[in-house]
Amino acid sequence: MVFLGSPNPLSQLLEQDGIPYVSLGWERGSRVLLNPRRFAAMIGSHGADGALLDSSGYVAAALRVGGYRGRVVSVEHGAIIERGLSRWQRQVRSLGRRAGVRASDVEVGVSDFLLQTLLSHTHGPKVVRIHNGVDLTVFKPCETPEHDVLSVGWAGRMVPGKGVPELLRAIGLLSQDVPVEAHLAGDGPDRVAIEQLVEDLSLDGRVAFSGSILGMASFWAERDVGVFPTNGSVESFGLAAVEAMACGRPVIASRSGGLEEIVEDGITGLLVEPGDIDGLVEALRRYASDESLRARHGRDARKACERRFDIRNSARSYLALFESG
Repeated sequence: MVFLGSPNPLSQLLEQDGIPYVSLGWERGSRVLLNPRRFAAMIGSHGADGALLDSSGYVAAALRVGGYRGRVVSVEHGAIIERGLSRWQRQVRSLGRRAGVRASDVEVGVSDFLLQTLLSHTHGPKVVRIHNGVDLTVFKPCETPEHDVLSVGWAGRMVPGKGVPELLRAIGLLSQDVPVEAHLAGDGPDRVAIEQLVEDLSLDGRVAFSGSILGMASFWAERDVGVFPTNGSVESFGLAAVEAMACGRPVIASRSGGLEEIVEDGITGLLVEPGDIDGLVEALRRYASDESLRARHGRDARKACERRFDIRNSARSYLALFESG
């Protein structure tokens, strides 16, 4: 793997799995535009046959300008649907995208939702969908610890639109008559505001902040249900939800982008409308009052992951893009 900037925190996982990596050490990824030859030389020395890029923007264009001639596969993870950008930022991103897709042999959308979004924009000569996957030997079912409360888990970046305030308000309402606690994994610019909301809602003791976690399988092993009440942003996929499902945990999620194709309502979890706090409370109450429903949805969630989100299938699909020439 080649990093434009710091390899942390992924370096810990790469070293653990014996995956080689190098870093160009640039503070900003945009420096690739000023050093395309160095970038292309680095990629060429480590991936002469092809390059898999984690974006569909200017990086692919810089690679071609620098002289790289291998096959380029660019993956769109959701930048194309990002909201809250200024007009100038949108114009710059659009320009970078136009250059990037022309430099790519194949563009990948990580969900059907994202694939359709890509097809409605300027795109490359070939566009395909390959779902993100998880390692099902790491994320696997285990017995839920016995406890007297419904243990709810959320994981992600603490930024606007992820639905954490809605989750906390739902926990506050539900806790009036149902023992429940929320565990939040992740960090971000909204953490201080979220901590203040916990205090304002008098939820001290019912909400725990786990911070950034690399080994998420152990986090989900301690939870009863995963909750992803996105409200304001649009989810391109929902990898954290899949990780919870792979561990045999049902998921409550908003009807938002890729989450709708991950969670099958009434089968592997429950879907609610974005911002619907009452609906979120009712979904949590259903799982709190019916352990057999949690167990059934959790089993079906695992089966869904085995069918659709096995990392080995994702890897084979990417390999086929390079082998097809």
